[in-house]
Amino acid sequence: MPEKYDMTLDEFLQAAGEGARRLNQKPSIINPKELARLQSVLNMMREIFAAEDVEITYKLFKPMIWDGWIYVRGKDLLIPPEKMERFKEAVDLADGLTVCPLVDGRLEILIGFDNITKTIKN
Repeated sequence: MPEKYDMTLDEFLQAAGEGARRLNQKPSIINPKELARLQSVLNMMREIFAAEDVEITYKLFKPMIWDGWIYVRGKDLLIPPEKMERFKEAVDLADGLTVCPLVDGRLEILIGFDNITKTIKN
């Protein structure tokens, strides 16, 4: 399965921290519970689509500092019936889900998370 990112947890957290520092206009910190939720769903998507020819990627802090997104892209995004309950669990952990066609003929599932960072209040 092709993947854009293959990071260790330490590299993932380092990249997340650098992104937060670079993009924040207000002092913020990473919300570890939300980041763990995103990582859990990312792992679930890798498990669900392991046998499929799909691309699974993620973005943090774009377009907004508090955003996190998982992208699942492929020609045929078929969820095996035996993994449908697992897919439902993953979707329930997310804050949003969108499915849309891409111009190259593939489909894209976007899974969104809204509170990856928290603003520090005085």
